[in-house]
Amino acid sequence: MLRGLPTTAFVDYTGAEGVAYDIGMKHAAKSAEKHRTDEHKLEVVQRTIIEQTGVYAAYAQHGGTGAADVPRGLIGKTNLNTCFLVAGSQARFEYFDANADAVRAGDKKICGTDVETHVYLRGVYDAVVGRYQGTGSYQIGAELADVLAE
Repeated sequence: MLRGLPTTAFVDYTGAEGVAYDIGMKHAAKSAEKHRTDEHKLEVVQRTIIEQTGVYAAYAQHGGTGAADVPRGLIGKTNLNTCFLVAGSQARFEYFDANADAVRAGDKKICGTDVETHVYLRGVYDAVVGRYQGTGSYQIGAELADVLAE
């Protein structure tokens, strides 16, 4: 049996422009959990869809929080919402834990809006940069601009 055929039939019948199927990820994985991508399955299914339908239906990875890797060029979208929520919350927790006495005392400087703008968002930013670095797509704007200009 040809791998990828049911997904190909789905794309052909529905006109789907993106698909998601199991490649080894786990939705809402805990921070220390990492799952390897079944890159072979991803390549075979995506290639089969293109060959049999002529359509590039981007793979939309669901469960990217626990992704140990994100193969560049194979995944069109990675769902990382949980990853970013956790990263921001962990940054907040560490900040409040380190400043617990000042928080309990109501120190406005410690409890103010800087917590969201500097602590939470910095945690999210660091997680985003880490994901871009892991895919090999961090700071490739000039390279991307050249490709788009062709």
